[in-house]
Amino acid sequence: MKRVAPPVAIALVLLAAFFLWGARVRPAIGGDDFFSLVCFSRDLAAGATDVPAGRYVYFPGGYTVFRAAIALNGASLAALQWDYLIFILANVGLTGAVAGRVTRSFPAGIAAALLNMGLCLRSQGLDGCIGLLAPVPVLAALALVAGKPFSGRAGLARACLLGAALGLALSLKQQAGFLALGAAAFLVRKPRAPLLLLPGAALASFGLAIAIEGHGLDPLRWGLGAVTAYASQGSFLGNVFGSLHHPRALGGLFLGNLVAAGAWGWLAVRRPDLREEPWLSVLGFSALAALATFVQFTRRDYAQYALLAIPFLSIALVLLAARSKLALAALGTAGLVLWASAPIPDRFRNHIQDELELVRPLLTPRDELVVFPLRRNDVHFLLGTRVRSSPLGYFWPTGLGVTFRDRDWDGVTAVLVSGRDVCAPEREAQEAEERREVLAFVEVKGFRRVATTTTFELLRR
Repeated sequence: MKRVAPPVAIALVLLAAFFLWGARVRPAIGGDDFFSLVCFSRDLAAGATDVPAGRYVYFPGGYTVFRAAIALNGASLAALQWDYLIFILANVGLTGAVAGRVTRSFPAGIAAALLNMGLCLRSQGLDGCIGLLAPVPVLAALALVAGKPFSGRAGLARACLLGAALGLALSLKQQAGFLALGAAAFLVRKPRAPLLLLPGAALASFGLAIAIEGHGLDPLRWGLGAVTAYASQGSFLGNVFGSLHHPRALGGLFLGNLVAAGAWGWLAVRRPDLREEPWLSVLGFSALAALATFVQFTRRDYAQYALLAIPFLSIALVLLAARSKLALAALGTAGLVLWASAPIPDRFRNHIQDELELVRPLLTPRDELVVFPLRRNDVHFLLGTRVRSSPLGYFWPTGLGVTFRDRDWDGVTAVLVSGRDVCAPEREAQEAEERREVLAFVEVKGFRRVATTTTFELLRR
């Protein structure tokens, strides 16, 4: 009987552990952004032609991915949650592949994968955010390029591949465009002329993704408009170091990123003999790309913003530690501990489903239902209802300068108001006053209560 090589055995054990863990956490996957994405994608996959253009508050790549997932695996909640687990596996596996290939070290690859996994789970990794999927094309390209020079025909192909991947990442999430700044690390080596292919290939792949969507410049108008209109809360330093939601983790990630970027800069300047080394190029790209994404924290302190940075930060830290078995073991162990101890969100979804079954007979497929809080798109997904009365569709107006009043209320036939926010009880006090305002507004519009459950009130005209 042929003996299994130790690296293969370790990889198989970790893969089995991932799927066992995945089966346990799968029902907890799905936050606000996840249900917005899957509701839009569900409607598009069903051939709906009246999906609001406001869906392009997010660039269209996410809908393309989820529509493909629905075509391959179905549109049930469980299927979509498993799809997202596969996205996590791709992100983590490719992070390990980059570190392992560049260092030619299996332990380095495992350490990077585990560190990425642990940090992602501490940054809303189970919320279903597109920020976890957006780095995947760049990670795949980086694994193939592996820091090799851009000289010769093969080098030109590498430059085009990496540039195209950066464009695809941008089509998945506007802020993924910051990852392109990592290419500045390639300026310290020669030849530099092929670097001009990077922005060209990026623009070509991004433009192709927008063209395939078939709605002209709408994705750009909505997507860029949403980014510029999104209201800021707090300062950069306050959001990173003084966050009320995540008081320590974000600051630690940022400081680690500064150390990685500083180490690359010191090596690039003081050790010119290393400038052509593939590992130094990948270290520089990863550290600068991750650091650039922290610009997002000038707006808010959401931990999910770190999902763009974490894979590249994990690669950078592992590359710095690659010559020390002890340091690699420490990073890998830290990632494993963070993974094993990560809390599983309690979404209360079973409770919600039981109550929604009481409401379902009072709604029809033709109903235009407004759910408050507006971000509660898990309700729309579970009931199978749609939103067409708002130009933003399933997106909620927070930070975009509009309110719940900004929709075609003449077309609304039913309103479902959550009496308490079972998915985010920490927001209850914040939204209680607005809930009273909503109830007063819809009653003036002629809506009357027709059903009340523990959690919900259903109103109809």
